[in-house]
Amino acid sequence: GLTGPKGVIEGRLGFCHCFSDEYDISSITEGLGAQYDILSIYFKPYPSCRYVHYANEATLNILKEHPLTPDDIDQIHILTHKNAKQGSDIPDYQTVLHARLSIQYGIASILVRGKAGLQEYTEDAIKDLRVREIARKITIEIDPEIQKLYPNPRSMIVEIKDKKGNVYSSRVDYPKGDPENPMTDDELIEKFVDVTGQVISKESQAKVIENTLRIAPDARVKEMMKLFRFEA
Repeated sequence: GLTGPKGVIEGRLGFCHCFSDEYDISSITEGLGAQYDILSIYFKPYPSCRYVHYANEATLNILKEHPLTPDDIDQIHILTHKNAKQGSDIPDYQTVLHARLSIQYGIASILVRGKAGLQEYTEDAIKDLRVREIARKITIEIDPEIQKLYPNPRSMIVEIKDKKGNVYSSRVDYPKGDPENPMTDDELIEKFVDVTGQVISKESQAKVIENTLRIAPDARVKEMMKLFRFEA
């Protein structure tokens, strides 16, 4: 097999020294075999920057209580932390990548179309003038209290003001998909079917879902990977 330097972690040119002159090597193996950090990752319900998810969810929370239409919207204001403003305050998005990073685009897409899934992030979709009109009404501000709490949680508050002067607000600390707010199996299945619908058959989708949700002790990864083959 392939070999590498024995001191890749703690050696003079190893990982630890790249980041700090002082380190506790025991922390690397602490909880090994008992704690699995992979269980702490989050799933992304939307194909966009994670900061956008906070805004999307807060917007959906408001719409559940107050079914606003795009014509009702006067302005939208976001309160959040510095990183979200620096990385995702993009009202004038020009590319699909810009749109994926843009809080404005995510909120506007939900208000106009009711969703912000894979089909809403295409070259044609981001040219929608109705979405752009709403996006221009959205401003983002750094909130000192939220900034103090960052990075846990990475909160966001969405305030929507309608043309009658009413203001509706929702705060999200842990968006859908976080370990604190996990997606259900049904939600994960719905996302999987949506993003793979054009590349694998419904039969393959069903087999992947069945095998993934009920992995047997003797399951073979090789056989599982065959189900993901692109089908022209």
